[in-house]
Amino acid sequence: RFFGCALHHLALKEGKHFVETKPDICWQLPLRRSWEKREVGDAHYDVIVIGEYTREAWGEGGEDLDWYCSSNTEAHTGAKPVYISNKVELVAMMNQKAYDHLAAICDARMAAISSRKTKKLPLYVIHPATAGAKK
Repeated sequence: RFFGCALHHLALKEGKHFVETKPDICWQLPLRRSWEKREVGDAHYDVIVIGEYTREAWGEGGEDLDWYCSSNTEAHTGAKPVYISNKVELVAMMNQKAYDHLAAICDARMAAISSRKTKKLPLYVIHPATAGAKK
C-alpha cells in the first residue's frame, strides 16, 4: 500500500523527476518563486526571486500549515545544502545559467564557512531553524 502523493509515485514509477509530473506549486515547495518589478533609471526589469515558503507567505491561516514549512527545525536536517539537493527544482525555476551562478556563489560561501578559523564571528547568517536543528 502506498502513502503520499500519487503524482510523486508516478514520477518514481516512470523514472522521472517529480518536477515532470506534479503541478508547479507542488514541486516548488518548500521553495518559493515570486516576481518583483524593479526600475533603474528608465529601464524596467522583472526579477525572479527565489526564497523559502514560510507560513506568512500563505496569508491568513498560514500558521496552520506547518507540515512542510522551511522554518521548522525538522526541515533543516538534510545531509546536503538545499542548492544541491533541490538542483532540479532550482534549474526549473531559474534556468541553468542562473543556477550555475548561484551554485558558484554557494560553493564559495560553504568553503569560506568551513575554512574560517574563528567560528564566533557573525560573518555568515545561518537560518534560525538550521541553528535550532543542530542543538
